[in-house]
Amino acid sequence: MDLTSGLCSGQVYPAVGIYGWRKRCLYFFILLLLVTMIVNLALTIWILKVMNFTPVRGFCLKTCCSPRAYYLQQIGNL
Repeated sequence: MDLTSGLCSGQVYPAVGIYGWRKRCLYFFILLLLVTMIVNLALTIWILKVMNFTPVRGFCLKTCCSPRAYYLQQIGNL
């Protein structure tokens, strides 16, 4: 009668998951993606403010001071 055969008869499964350098790399790329998205959003908002864009009729954007209008104003002021 062998008592040890009953204790170790279960199948051993390998650990599932991401460990070590792969986990650090994944976290680094997620952080890099997040920083890129924040910088992209900030630059988009900054460009919209600098160019004086205003919403016109829903999704269309119209600039308050187009180059042509500015040029015509300068000609009229001369």
